[in-house]
Amino acid sequence: MSRILEELRTQFDASESEILADGRLLPERELMEVLGVGRSTLRQALEILEGEGLIVRRQGHGTFLRQAAPTTPAITADLSVRTSPAEILEVRAGLEPILARLAAMRATPMMIRRMQQFNQNGADAKSGRDFEKWDGLLHYEIVRASNNELYLAFFEQLNAVRMEQGWARLKDSTFSPEVHARLVSEHSRIVDAIAQRDADRAADAMAQHIRGVTSVFGL
Repeated sequence: MSRILEELRTQFDASESEILADGRLLPERELMEVLGVGRSTLRQALEILEGEGLIVRRQGHGTFLRQAAPTTPAITADLSVRTSPAEILEVRAGLEPILARLAAMRATPMMIRRMQQFNQNGADAKSGRDFEKWDGLLHYEIVRASNNELYLAFFEQLNAVRMEQGWARLKDSTFSPEVHARLVSEHSRIVDAIAQRDADRAADAMAQHIRGVTSVFGL
């Protein structure tokens, strides 16, 4: 397994990769042939890389390097100018409690384990920028767990607008031990509720979390 993981990571960083085309991995059968592995080993490796946040798997679309996941650049650029962080948080406040509720009902055990790992990685983060990475992966995994492709596509567009506006820098500027502890605690309540299949508690915890983020940013 370690050899396959090393080979995949090397291919991700290569300027001319044998397994990537415009940020998208080859189909599974072709990957098996290029890497010389069986289906089970390949899928285990991809699960690990997804857990590390390196790749995103979209049902019906394929597997992508995380930074190359499909978006609509022209719309994103336009919206990033015409909207604001306050508007984004307003949309998230309406959307993400619904998604947390669905995740509590639909998340697979593997998804829950990834949420727990992302939350722990966020707890271990040493900077706002590092925390933002794991925060984004956790929220993305919750959306994936809703098992609704339309919600996922909408969230990806929303997140692309958020990144275009430089939210990583904003998180870094407001990062402190107190804020860090508060956000991790809020994330823990969300993940615990999802793991316990408590849909009402998951939705409520997410709503409280978005309100907390709003207050941290002073919006």
